[in-house]
Amino acid sequence: MPYTLRATSLTGSKLDAELTRLGAHTSGSTQRKQQRLQRFLEAATKKEDSRQALRIVIENEQRKVYERAQARAYELRSRF
Repeated sequence: MPYTLRATSLTGSKLDAELTRLGAHTSGSTQRKQQRLQRFLEAATKKEDSRQALRIVIENEQRKVYERAQARAYELRSRF
């Protein structure tokens, strides 16, 4: 399992740099900035989870299409 950045582990310029990298505001107290960063990290995780789930659905559907095509080809060959 890859290392997950904890927003509460960053302070000062490293916290500001991470927020800037994500396109977020860098104003406010350290606690507010850490909370903001945490929200960005959670949103990124949720987005990646959704992409992974979609990839699985697409792969399953592609496999079904392939299997139907194989069965149809076998059916057509067996007629002749």
